[in-house]
Amino acid sequence: MIQLLLGILIFFAFAAFLFPLVKNRAIINNYPALMSAVYLGWALPQVIALQFTQIPNFGLESLCLIMILSLIAAVLGKNLAEKKWISYGINSSSSIGQLINIYAFVYLISGSYFYLQVSRLSEEATLLYGGFWTGAITIYAFLSKLLSIGFVMSVISYLRGSSWINVSFILYGLTFYLNRIVIHGRRAELIELAMIGLYFYFIKNRKSIGSKSTIFLVFCAALFVNNAGEYRNATSQLYEEKSVGEMFSAVLEIQFLDNFLNIASGTIDSSEIRNAAMNLAAVNSTLNLDYGLSLWNTAIKQFVPGQIIGHELKDSLLFTDFSQETRDLFLYESHPGSTQTGFSDAYRSFWILGFFKFFFISYLLTLFIRRSLAGDDYSKIYLVLTVVASLQAVTHSTDQFFVQIVIIFIFLLPVRIHSRRRI
Repeated sequence: MIQLLLGILIFFAFAAFLFPLVKNRAIINNYPALMSAVYLGWALPQVIALQFTQIPNFGLESLCLIMILSLIAAVLGKNLAEKKWISYGINSSSSIGQLINIYAFVYLISGSYFYLQVSRLSEEATLLYGGFWTGAITIYAFLSKLLSIGFVMSVISYLRGSSWINVSFILYGLTFYLNRIVIHGRRAELIELAMIGLYFYFIKNRKSIGSKSTIFLVFCAALFVNNAGEYRNATSQLYEEKSVGEMFSAVLEIQFLDNFLNIASGTIDSSEIRNAAMNLAAVNSTLNLDYGLSLWNTAIKQFVPGQIIGHELKDSLLFTDFSQETRDLFLYESHPGSTQTGFSDAYRSFWILGFFKFFFISYLLTLFIRRSLAGDDYSKIYLVLTVVASLQAVTHSTDQFFVQIVIIFIFLLPVRIHSRRRI
């Protein structure tokens, strides 16, 4: 059974990725194609390696099935958004206005301040709390997202007409992105920066890069994503008082292609898909569903500051979390730093019907794309700053995509109010 489901999954993944390329369409405007790229470059090598592993209660079979249905749901969500979409509501209030450089400046400066505070406190917080930060650093990390919004505003301003002001803003924001990418090896920032460039190139020129370039970029991204851990180990030498030359030598020694192939062969154990399969097996055993309340829990953790209202009150706002069932049932512990994938929370919410989460993600992202092409500045910001979360719906969690939309809405609210008052 697993080989049959795996074969169907591989077929759908290749079909969703190659169809827009054959039709000479941009895959960045096609969420199912982006989703299938994550399947091909990240998920499928791990599934292939696990196909002969004993996973209890049809965990791996259930995972393959929901992956297939989620991809189909993404196609349906995209098609529905394209058929139902109209340019209603796109008018002068959809433009940020002539003060965009001022808004960009305020967001860049304030966001960079909080970013530097996070950098200053991160080492101490990690030593104290591991990967689960608490205290003031969580507020700083939340507010540092202003930096990305200011950077995107600068790019929008540049596309209206280049000036030394918006160019300097772009270069300023770019230094923070490059710090996260080059020094810290952060995959999310790399993909976000690449998507900002690709989307705005398409919006301005109404054309995308060629099929060969697309395949090459996806291949390079797959190699980097699957070797990000080794890359971080190499670049961490900067903090061990070793030279930059030694750091780059260590990076060049990474066997990117060999490691990728070893993941597919099972020589290197990459545990995210194993985590997902075990989580789905636990749901199959207990049928304890949270019916989407994991999204509420994620929102409470993001928006409610425990250090202000008290951690006991904050914890009382959370609903029952069934994520520990896998450990309790199978004595299975996830590898530190590994993710649970979005299929885990989707399946835990609505069982096999959890694929509807990917339907809504695809629908919303397609709306952002359409409104961006029609000239809506706010949709451009939503688009480029949620596309990474839409891909992390596969690799990390589906909840973060919806929370990210709320975060952007909150941060853009002052700009919307001020811009409308000036009309």
